[in-house]
Amino acid sequence: MHKSMAWSLLVLLNVGCDDDKEDTGTEGADSAEEDTEVEEEERIYEGALTLTEDEVVVPLNGTNIVDVEGSATISDDEISGTVLYQTSQTGAFATDDDGDNSCDNSIAFTGSAYTGDCDGCDFSFQVDETEVTVGENSTDACVMNELLSLVDDPEQARDSFLLRFDAEYVYGTYTITDLFQIGYSAYSGGTDYPGPYYYTIYYGGVGGGNTVSYDASTGALEWSIYDRFDFYFPDERYDSLCSPYSYASGNASYAGPDALSGSGTVDCVGGGDVWTLSDVVAGDRLKISIDTVAANTAFDPRFFVNAESGCTAAWAYSNLECTHGTEDGNSCGALRFNAPEDGDYQLIVWSMNRCNEGQESGEYELSVEVEPR
Repeated sequence: MHKSMAWSLLVLLNVGCDDDKEDTGTEGADSAEEDTEVEEEERIYEGALTLTEDEVVVPLNGTNIVDVEGSATISDDEISGTVLYQTSQTGAFATDDDGDNSCDNSIAFTGSAYTGDCDGCDFSFQVDETEVTVGENSTDACVMNELLSLVDDPEQARDSFLLRFDAEYVYGTYTITDLFQIGYSAYSGGTDYPGPYYYTIYYGGVGGGNTVSYDASTGALEWSIYDRFDFYFPDERYDSLCSPYSYASGNASYAGPDALSGSGTVDCVGGGDVWTLSDVVAGDRLKISIDTVAANTAFDPRFFVNAESGCTAAWAYSNLECTHGTEDGNSCGALRFNAPEDGDYQLIVWSMNRCNEGQESGEYELSVEVEPR
């Protein structure tokens, strides 16, 4: 606890006495009084950490996976090929009644040599026509990325697409190899933007989960695109537009043995709990941490803190190693911050959807220390 001390010192000095003044024997009567130490009353935090049973976390986290396989044959000034476009979504990305807006489509395309500036490229072909075959695993809510599928979205008002490959591309003093790009133009707000602008799929060993190969002797072109995006906007209560606001700090650590604590279980996909920390006073120093409990219930936990007003005051994730890890990796979090206002605070806990295979829920322990100002 922080202890506040007040000191009072009163010094009265007898100065300017005349030498011929009679000595009354009271010299020093007006000297300094003894120092007196006055201790203010220490405030002790008397609030509590409780699980709010009637609150429901509205999950906004989810996963979007895009898996694209393309193949084409180039012959003189023509190109023809197929794009297999598959996606799967969970959580916030799932929009239909079945909780899935997956795509499983095949796109046949043909094109002709691009007549614009190719700037020394090996080839650049304009996609002229596409035909989409909807697979049996596609849902009505399937939405394809137009650049990756080569299928124009009328709402985006794109013009045609280009497939461009450079075995060697010189950029200033750098030489990039095996550069594969998708070019496009656009129309927006009544204005044409002819471009072409380019979206890079792969170059020189740098492509994430993407690949490309081109055999000039046979005209065979193949490419693949794999992208996974984890969306972890936690809950409709999240409001970071308020101020002040604190992120988890790298030097934060787990709350100590005397901290308030609570444990809970959340669903691996979209699960969460809401806790209430009562009777916080503005200026209180809050130290909060979360950790996994056991190897067979480990998951990827997150939490954020809302003040009495509903303003998100702090957010913690990915700055501490969990005691128990998962197959795909996980991280826990801790933070320290000063309470911006009086009142009851909400601690919202949720899962980042990274449990072990076959696991349906994760267990956690939440610890809170409150140091009054």
